Amino acid sequence: MFGGNAKWVDKVTKSVFGMACPAAIGIPVAAYLLRTTLGSKYNPNADPEEERIARGRERAMSPQEYARLAPKPGPQLPPMP
Repeated sequence: MFGGNAKWVDKVTKSVFGMACPAAIGIPVAAYLLRTTLGSKYNPNADPEEERIARGRERAMSPQEYARLAPKPGPQLPPMP
């Protein structure tokens, strides 16, 4: 079945390496360029200060809300000697 002339193995091997080598270089380069491009456009302070403060207040939690949602402490273990 697999005996005889193995030229197909060489063709498959060359095809796989022919695609894998450029991909091994191209994918990291593309990811780096994408990260650099998107990172250079991001400015967290671009919005007006009032809008940022309002957004923070919407997301904030009062101490009473936190106390209601926080897990209650369980029994304390005795200190180790």
